[in-house]
Amino acid sequence: KKFETVKRRYNNSTHDRIDPPKPVDTKWVGHNREQGLDIDGIVGKGVLVKSGDKLVNKMTPKNTNDIMANPESAHGDGFRSSPLLYKGPQDAYIDKVMLTENENEPCIIKILT
Repeated sequence: KKFETVKRRYNNSTHDRIDPPKPVDTKWVGHNREQGLDIDGIVGKGVLVKSGDKLVNKMTPKNTNDIMANPESAHGDGFRSSPLLYKGPQDAYIDKVMLTENENEPCIIKILT
Protein backbone atom coordinates (compact mmCIF):
# COMPACT_ATOMS: atom_id res chain seq x y z
CA LYS A 1 0.00 0.00 0.00
CA LYS A 2 1.26 3.50 -0.85
CA PHE A 3 1.17 6.49 1.52
CA GLU A 4 2.15 10.00 0.49
CA THR A 5 2.40 13.47 2.00
CA VAL A 6 3.71 16.81 0.78
CA LYS A 7 5.79 19.34 2.69
CA ARG A 8 4.14 22.53 1.44
CA ARG A 9 5.22 26.17 1.26
CA TYR A 10 2.50 28.78 1.75
CA ASN A 11 1.96 32.25 0.28
CA ASN A 12 2.96 33.95 3.53
CA SER A 13 6.42 32.28 3.40
CA THR A 14 5.62 29.74 6.12
CA HIS A 15 6.06 26.04 5.41
CA ASP A 16 5.30 22.62 6.84
CA ARG A 17 7.98 21.03 8.98
CA ILE A 18 8.78 17.51 10.06
CA ASP A 19 9.56 17.13 13.75
CA PRO A 20 11.59 14.39 15.42
CA PRO A 21 9.65 12.00 17.67
CA LYS A 22 9.02 13.01 21.28
CA PRO A 23 11.23 11.40 23.92
CA VAL A 24 9.81 8.09 25.14
CA ASP A 25 8.00 8.26 28.48
CA THR A 26 9.22 5.21 30.42
CA LYS A 27 6.05 5.27 32.56
CA TRP A 28 3.78 4.80 29.52
CA VAL A 29 2.71 1.18 29.10
CA GLY A 30 0.55 1.51 25.96
CA HIS A 31 1.58 1.38 22.31
CA ASN A 32 3.78 4.33 21.29
CA ARG A 33 2.45 5.62 17.93
CA GLU A 34 5.83 7.26 17.20
CA GLN A 35 8.01 4.21 17.91
CA GLY A 36 8.89 3.61 14.24
CA LEU A 37 10.01 7.18 13.55
CA ASP A 38 13.68 7.92 12.96
CA ILE A 39 15.32 11.05 14.37
CA ASP A 40 14.26 12.91 11.18
CA GLY A 41 10.56 12.32 11.96
CA ILE A 42 10.04 9.85 9.09
CA VAL A 43 9.46 6.12 9.58
CA GLY A 44 12.40 3.88 8.71
CA LYS A 45 12.60 1.04 6.20
CA GLY A 46 11.90 -2.38 7.67
CA VAL A 47 9.88 -1.04 10.62
CA LEU A 48 6.74 -2.91 11.70
CA VAL A 49 3.78 -0.51 11.84
CA LYS A 50 0.29 -0.95 13.28
CA SER A 51 -2.89 0.88 12.35
CA GLY A 52 -2.69 4.46 13.64
CA ASP A 53 1.13 4.59 13.84
CA LYS A 54 2.79 7.77 12.55
CA LEU A 55 4.66 7.42 9.27
CA VAL A 56 5.62 11.11 9.06
CA ASN A 57 5.50 13.51 12.01
CA LYS A 58 4.41 16.53 9.93
CA MET A 59 3.50 19.87 11.50
CA THR A 60 1.51 22.52 9.62
CA PRO A 61 1.50 26.27 10.39
CA LYS A 62 -1.76 27.44 11.95
CA ASN A 63 -1.52 30.72 10.06
CA THR A 64 -0.98 30.21 6.33
CA ASN A 65 -2.63 33.44 5.14
CA ASP A 66 -1.35 36.50 7.05
CA ILE A 67 2.03 37.93 6.12
CA MET A 68 4.50 37.42 8.97
CA ALA A 69 7.51 39.64 9.69
CA ASN A 70 9.71 36.58 10.30
CA PRO A 71 8.03 33.30 9.28
CA GLU A 72 11.06 31.30 10.46
CA SER A 73 10.38 32.47 14.03
CA ALA A 74 7.07 30.56 14.24
CA HIS A 75 7.61 27.83 16.84
CA GLY A 76 5.55 25.46 18.99
CA ASP A 77 2.19 27.21 19.32
CA GLY A 78 2.29 28.37 15.71
CA PHE A 79 1.96 24.80 14.38
CA ARG A 80 -0.61 22.02 14.54
CA SER A 81 0.03 18.33 14.20
CA SER A 82 -0.92 16.85 10.83
CA PRO A 83 0.89 13.50 10.72
CA LEU A 84 0.71 10.90 7.99
CA LEU A 85 -0.71 7.79 9.69
CA TYR A 86 -0.64 4.13 8.72
CA LYS A 87 -4.18 3.01 7.97
CA GLY A 88 -4.35 -0.67 7.26
CA PRO A 89 -6.39 -3.66 8.37
CA GLN A 90 -3.30 -5.49 9.61
CA ASP A 91 0.26 -4.77 10.72
CA ALA A 92 2.77 -4.20 7.92
CA TYR A 93 6.48 -3.67 7.34
CA ILE A 94 7.78 -0.53 5.64
CA ASP A 95 9.24 -1.61 2.31
CA LYS A 96 10.40 1.69 0.78
CA VAL A 97 10.74 5.34 1.82
CA MET A 98 11.34 7.93 -0.90
CA LEU A 99 11.76 11.71 -0.82
CA THR A 100 11.29 13.44 -4.15
CA GLU A 101 10.16 16.73 -5.67
CA ASN A 102 8.43 18.04 -8.76
CA GLU A 103 7.82 21.43 -10.38
CA ASN A 104 4.95 22.22 -7.98
CA GLU A 105 6.08 20.71 -4.67
CA PRO A 106 9.57 21.02 -3.12
CA CYS A 107 9.31 17.86 -0.99
CA ILE A 108 7.12 14.80 -1.49
CA ILE A 109 7.43 11.85 0.89
CA LYS A 110 6.26 8.46 -0.40
CA ILE A 111 6.13 5.32 1.73
CA LEU A 112 5.34 1.78 0.57
CA THR A 113 4.35 -1.13 2.81
